[in-house]
Amino acid sequence: MPIPNRISAVLPAEDVKSFLTGLDSLAAKLPLVDLTEKERESINYLKERNRGLVMNSLELAKKIPGFLPKSFDGAEFEKDAQLFDGLFSLKLAVASLLQRIEDTSNLAGNEAYAAALAVYGYAKIAGIGTEGIDPYLDEMARRFSRKPKAAPEAQPAK
Repeated sequence: MPIPNRISAVLPAEDVKSFLTGLDSLAAKLPLVDLTEKERESINYLKERNRGLVMNSLELAKKIPGFLPKSFDGAEFEKDAQLFDGLFSLKLAVASLLQRIEDTSNLAGNEAYAAALAVYGYAKIAGIGTEGIDPYLDEMARRFSRKPKAAPEAQPAK
């Protein structure tokens, strides 16, 4: 039975290296921070549904700033809101790309695993003793070896 093949592509190592270098270059242009786990748990996460609230509040603060206390830093609010807005757009684009990378990786992995199982099956049919197969067959067989289940202990009669 033929193995389904929905993807047939090659990703040269130099392309992977170039992509990773490009990601590093892009990341270097972004004002990124690393939060601790505790910090991640303590901050409010702005979701798409509240994005409008931030942008409307920013517009209000810029058009009618007189009601805000002097301690309110409107310029910093504007920087944060604009940074969030720009990063939000990037986040959507990167998430879409990541999903496509995951889908492609999972499909290629599925096809490679199906082919590996076929090779293992053919190697078992070829049999132990066929020159050159034994070391490979032994290694592949370890993947499928299972530890024997411990026999359940007999319960003492009551």
